[in-house]
Amino acid sequence: MAITDLWNQPVSTDSPDAVRAYESAVLATLEYRSNANDHVKATLAADPDFALGHCFKGYQYLLLGTEGTVAKALQATEAAKAQHDRLNDRERGHVAALASWAEGDVAGAAALWQRIVRAYPHDLLALRLHHLNAFWRGRDDELTEGPAESLHAWTPDLPGYGSVLGMLAFGLEESGERRRAEDYARQAVQHAPDDLWALHAMAHVLEMDERFQEGCDLIPLNEPAWDDRNPFKNHVWWHRALYAVELGRDAEVLQLYDAHLAPGARPFYLDVQNAASLLTRLQFLGIDVGDRWQALVAPVQALADDFNGPFTEPHKVLALAAAGELDAAERLADDVLTRMKRAGRRDPALAQVLDGLCRAIVAYYRSDGEDALELLSPIRGEFWRLGGSWAQRDLFEQLTIEAALQANPSIDGRALLARREILRPRSRLVQRARGD
Repeated sequence: MAITDLWNQPVSTDSPDAVRAYESAVLATLEYRSNANDHVKATLAADPDFALGHCFKGYQYLLLGTEGTVAKALQATEAAKAQHDRLNDRERGHVAALASWAEGDVAGAAALWQRIVRAYPHDLLALRLHHLNAFWRGRDDELTEGPAESLHAWTPDLPGYGSVLGMLAFGLEESGERRRAEDYARQAVQHAPDDLWALHAMAHVLEMDERFQEGCDLIPLNEPAWDDRNPFKNHVWWHRALYAVELGRDAEVLQLYDAHLAPGARPFYLDVQNAASLLTRLQFLGIDVGDRWQALVAPVQALADDFNGPFTEPHKVLALAAAGELDAAERLADDVLTRMKRAGRRDPALAQVLDGLCRAIVAYYRSDGEDALELLSPIRGEFWRLGGSWAQRDLFEQLTIEAALQANPSIDGRALLARREILRPRSRLVQRARGD
């Protein structure tokens, strides 16, 4: 009799221990537990030939967002491929998706995960990976597709049900359906209070609605229950810091930065995004951040030769430029397309946006607002190609406004500020420009 997992899906292993460890790895990943990789190791220790275990191992390497782990992901791919003849259709889909992703074909991997989810709506791993990679490709439509198409098969008693609701909530929010997103986010948080992605979906609703005090009430300044979570917890605190920025609680923002957001010597790519993005927002408001930019240089330089994804790269350039390391920032900007191609990402439209934005950042920090604005203007509507959320990409909108104010405040600057005042009337950037 074939062994099945918690979600009644057949798996190609004779080891119940391997299946239990695999289930734990899936659930730990959904909850951003720092021990998820331990469960993956336990999976393969129980059955070294378990293909899904090797796929999970490869996925974990690629989720780190560094070129240095791609070779290990390819090794995991080969180990999974070696079991091809004993695998079922769902498992073969995972092997193919891992191979595509490791080779840089993220869209191809996403299509394979989507196929798995449609045929096997209880495959949480495929669902989550499809969702995350839609996010990092800026595909708001795909963010909603997976959870919306599979929710019909889920009941509240199934492990992971709250995570499916949380993914649906986030997809709806990024698609502009904030009222429906809030409904699903509240259901998700109530059903699975430990699910940081569900909490994160609610955080996005409140940010885009400019309900900043509600956001502060939602996310605590500190949470001991998150001690066993991976660095994604710091991104949730980044959202708390954004609320505090807009409420004018500058001391609280810096407290959050120092406690949760300042990257260590070997940073995770999301740490660089969080740190550079928050410090830039403060800088645009004229807030003194002390020596925090300078402290960010070494962690960013540690990633300088790597390609950490199209959304992270501008943040690396930004961190160096804002710290006064303009030559290093320019070298990073000049080299970004070479590193992108080396990572297997061949998308001309994305390359144009990434190149233009990185060059514009350097121009702005060289006080050449005219050049920066000229570079930013044709790509403003294409920032989505970099991935990330509307809340995260708002940084690039703010940069465009600042470049316009630097280049031509009475015409371009005034026009862009007027637009922002309509779209985000409580924006502190607008209030500062008005002298409020």
